[in-house]
Amino acid sequence: MTARTTARCLFKQFADLGGKHAFRLRSGYAFLSWVLEVGEYELMTEWSPSPISTQSSTDDLLAPEDTIRFEDIDLDSLSYWDETAQRWIDFPRYLCVARDNNS
Repeated sequence: MTARTTARCLFKQFADLGGKHAFRLRSGYAFLSWVLEVGEYELMTEWSPSPISTQSSTDDLLAPEDTIRFEDIDLDSLSYWDETAQRWIDFPRYLCVARDNNS
């Protein structure tokens, strides 16, 4: 598999594991969002602004969307909210790699 196909596989599995997702960008910015779609090269995410910024803003945008390129995401920072355990779980990146090796 190509690096792009492996990255897409990884992010599809990541998106399927939880409702809420957290990760850091390589720039250091921390992201908490919902993954709406996994594209060929990017994630389409939706996030909720903080209540403080919402109250101080005249913007009507309640759930901003962002497109984030795979290469901008720090893969070691992926985690998702597990509703059953009621805690954040680190994403096991080996899942996609193991599947690739068995193909």
